[in-house]
Amino acid sequence: AARAGDLPFVPFVEDREHLKLEEVRYWASWNEAARLPHLYHFDSIPHLLSLLAGTSLEDLRRTSIAMQRFHSQQLVEVVEFWRDGLLSVVSRQAGDFRSRLALTWRDTG
Repeated sequence: AARAGDLPFVPFVEDREHLKLEEVRYWASWNEAARLPHLYHFDSIPHLLSLLAGTSLEDLRRTSIAMQRFHSQQLVEVVEFWRDGLLSVVSRQAGDFRSRLALTWRDTG
């Protein structure tokens, strides 16, 4: 059990057969995929079927387009993030190499 001041539920369990629904719901809400925009959330198969029956194909198409746009924007951001991070590491290493090389030449000169 979690202590006062800690998270409401421990993040790991020893036995998945004894999971408590309230704990699972709490941690599932932090799942990155569950926090993405444009998702339809449902509590059961009947609820899902009700959502599908009550949603027009045009609404589903608009949702799909919004998901695609979001994914494209995220892809650009992720590529830029990793590109900038790698360039930073490479340029820092190149700078360190140039500094060591200059020291080597100065010491031998």
